[in-house]
Amino acid sequence: MRLAEIATRRVGIWGLGLEGRAVLGAVAASPAGVVVVDEREASAHVAETLPGVEYDWGAGSLERLLDCDLVVVSPGIPRTHPFLETLRAKEIHLTSGSAVWLESEAERAVGVTGTKGKSTTASLIHAILNQPTGTGTDADAGTGTDAGAGAVLAGNIGLPLLAVPPGPAAVVAELSSYQCFWITRSPRVAVVTNLYEEHLPWHGSLERYWQDKARIAVHGAAALVCDEPTLAKLLSVEPRVRGLPTLLAATSGEDIVDRDGTRLLTVRELPPHLRAGHLVSSVRLAVLAAGAALETPLSPDAVRRGLAGHAPLPHRLETISHGGGLVWVDDTLSTTANSVIAAVEAFDAEHTVLIVGGQDRGISYQPLNDFLLGSPRRVDVIAIPSNGPAVVAEFGERHPDRVHPAAGLREAVALAARLGSPGCHVILSPGAPSYDRYANYAEKSAEFHDAVTRLYPPTPQIAQIA
Repeated sequence: MRLAEIATRRVGIWGLGLEGRAVLGAVAASPAGVVVVDEREASAHVAETLPGVEYDWGAGSLERLLDCDLVVVSPGIPRTHPFLETLRAKEIHLTSGSAVWLESEAERAVGVTGTKGKSTTASLIHAILNQPTGTGTDADAGTGTDAGAGAVLAGNIGLPLLAVPPGPAAVVAELSSYQCFWITRSPRVAVVTNLYEEHLPWHGSLERYWQDKARIAVHGAAALVCDEPTLAKLLSVEPRVRGLPTLLAATSGEDIVDRDGTRLLTVRELPPHLRAGHLVSSVRLAVLAAGAALETPLSPDAVRRGLAGHAPLPHRLETISHGGGLVWVDDTLSTTANSVIAAVEAFDAEHTVLIVGGQDRGISYQPLNDFLLGSPRRVDVIAIPSNGPAVVAEFGERHPDRVHPAAGLREAVALAARLGSPGCHVILSPGAPSYDRYANYAEKSAEFHDAVTRLYPPTPQIAQIA
């Protein structure tokens, strides 16, 4: 259902996070009325109330949605929530803010989803699209075109989709599995970075999780971009993927290629911050997706400039300090076994101290244990609540001297400082969400930063007198 149709109905907004507030901004003037509900208490909200909009907070507030013609559901509401069935039984139309935007704007959208690498891949596509794209070799000679100029980064990274300004510019939208679940029209270019085990309580099962991811492509995408292992997983749960035009990214080799196989650059030519294996995968996907979005050959120079200008994302393998002769790395966005493996592999360190643990979701950490048991380099693991000890249980049974429990993150930082050898990398890569003890990953990251800074205060800069 398009936004213009929604604005004439009595609209319920379930959840007032970033996307919920964007929805409210788009439909607040609905003549039939708008009601906002959130099971959290009013104190959890910082948004000011708008005149003419009804609000209800806390337990029991969901009943207000039964009087609506349509309910826009925020991404944090799990597909297994029992009240969704109550609304469906009353034949109340359900959708999400991202799905509403795509109904009208799918043709200019490049959608990016996957278990890991979504943010990096989306930001790389955005960086490439905003370079001149002609085939000339001189960036200053004006030989390129501006087909991708003005591209917008949106969704989970950048603007909420309903806050994106109208216009012809391409929109690169990072979409979580929660947002994909509601999609009824796919972006023109759909990218799936990879598929692992994740978010099972929200989706109900691994099969449903992968099926919900597949929705980014099976509702009209003109191109699906992924690698061969990911395509096989998509096909195992969603037969409609078979009929999609698909661009397959290589999983090995030195060349980074365009859609037609033309070599644009090699892995060795990538900026140093993009040479780790999982980041090379993101580059390969981004190049194919940018070419599909532009429908024109990419310029090697444009790709190089875009990649060179790409900044590493906060909380994703972000070096925050060299205190005590150690390299302290924030990888708080890591929530799976595979992302922890990628974090350790990203650095050529003889010794790594790894801090793991967070909210338990019942997923398997066997791949991480297998990796640690087979690693030729020394890895010490500090296990913090809630599930840290369980994450590395098998590794701990074989190497009890390398697993160290800690009661919390601050204790883990102090312990890492004692365990670390000169040049050692200390990586906070939880392998799990942060909601067990923190509001979100950013709050957990902030405590990590603070603990490291307190242990190793920055050296004051002395002003030079001319």
